Amino acid sequence: MLQQTQVKTVIPYFNRWRLSYPDWDRLAQATEQSVLKSWEGLGYYSRARNLHRLAKTIVHNLKGEVPSSLAELQKLPGIGRYTAGAIASLAFNQKAPLVDGNVIRLFSRIFACAQNVAQPKVIAEFWHLAEALLPQRDFGIYNESLMELGALLCTPKKPQCSICPLQSICIGKKSPERYPYKEKARSEKREEKIAIVKNKNKFRLIQGTKRQRGFWLFPLFNPQLMNWNKTMGTLNYGFTKYRITMNYGECLFKEKATVPGKWMSLKEIDALPLPQAHRRIAKGL
Repeated sequence: MLQQTQVKTVIPYFNRWRLSYPDWDRLAQATEQSVLKSWEGLGYYSRARNLHRLAKTIVHNLKGEVPSSLAELQKLPGIGRYTAGAIASLAFNQKAPLVDGNVIRLFSRIFACAQNVAQPKVIAEFWHLAEALLPQRDFGIYNESLMELGALLCTPKKPQCSICPLQSICIGKKSPERYPYKEKARSEKREEKIAIVKNKNKFRLIQGTKRQRGFWLFPLFNPQLMNWNKTMGTLNYGFTKYRITMNYGECLFKEKATVPGKWMSLKEIDALPLPQAHRRIAKGL
């Protein structure tokens, strides 16, 4: 949950998650839809799907035991180099480096790295550095300290250099906000038209596919099957490299038009997993 997401945002989700899925068995037995519902609002939903796959792998293939070695951890679904390093060092005190956004910012300032940290070759250099700087013991404490230092003192804005324990060796402390340097990626603009089709007290929803698999959504407007009666609102949101403007409006199906999906009441919709933008529409309804 903490990948790409701040601690204060994660805490209530984590607490609810632990109540719903207190162990690997319970998570492995859950449906993908219920897992996504528990994750709804956190974004980056591939994390939830991978965690669900991970639970099934641990229960069915590993007798319920999480491996402790870096190599074995990286073979598991959804566990990359950073997550494997975090689990190996923090949970099992294995000698394993980790590099996250906090560590990148910390190293960038200490060594006054002016290179673009969005480039894979620069990230690779940070990994080499993290491995070379590992102590001879207490690997979990050391890695946790690096991340905490970045999160609490060496912050993106207004870092507290005066009380930093590494100020004596930090090359970039005179102008810390220059680091890390990262070229901003351009966002591609897209537009969506979402159809709100109502029949008595129920609304038409469809099941998502690809990145929206497991979710329910209001359908995209299709002029061959629907008539657009009036615009109800506009939402703007971001997804990876895209900036999306979503217009949604009251629509009617044309005579004899067939659209897959189900008619659902607002109470039924509330119990289903919806992408965040569609949840905002549902709350408006």
